[in-house]
Amino acid sequence: MVFWTPLATSGVLYLNGDTPDHKADPKKAVELWKKGVEKQNPFCMWLYARSLENGIGVTKNSLLAKGMYQKAAELGERHAVDWCRKNFVPFNPQGG
Repeated sequence: MVFWTPLATSGVLYLNGDTPDHKADPKKAVELWKKGVEKQNPFCMWLYARSLENGIGVTKNSLLAKGMYQKAAELGERHAVDWCRKNFVPFNPQGG
């Protein structure tokens, strides 16, 4: 399940430069996803984790990325679940 929200969508648009000025702004994208993280949105958590893992709009931070992937997986974000399984990162799904 993908948890699209206006914050997630807007962040993707800023990342890709699909904005009125047609300029990509990765830092703005990350700011929006962080707001989604604060609202416990799993998809924003996954997007933010990818940014942290790859240093897109933020300084690379693999430890923080791992924790964000875990949290997103625990909330049911399928991309994060796949990442955790691939990287042997344990997580406890909600309700399980």
